[in-house]
Amino acid sequence: MAMTDRDVADLCWYDIRDSLFKHLALGECWAIIVNVKGLGYFSRLLRGRHWLGLRCLDGRWYNLDSHLPQPELVDLQGLGDAEAVRQFLVEQVQQRDGKVFIVKNQAAAGKHAPPE
Repeated sequence: MAMTDRDVADLCWYDIRDSLFKHLALGECWAIIVNVKGLGYFSRLLRGRHWLGLRCLDGRWYNLDSHLPQPELVDLQGLGDAEAVRQFLVEQVQQRDGKVFIVKNQAAAGKHAPPE
């Protein structure tokens, strides 16, 4: 799936002071990009980091991490739902020092304000 200027209007860093991602409006997201500490021996030794992406397709969120053999449903109960996405992001931030970036769709650009 190609990303075009018509589809995407904004890429922004997500302020993780909202540590549970309660203010994240998933309906406004074209994708979510996460940069995490690498898990392999050499990644840890060289302080390497890894990029992974989440994308909503047909109403279900998928983890598109290149280290997986195939896209994986972000899942609590087989639904790929919003709560499962939030929990996935919390785990990536807490366990792997994740940095989260939101790719907003054009209709939603400019609507997100950082938490107070």
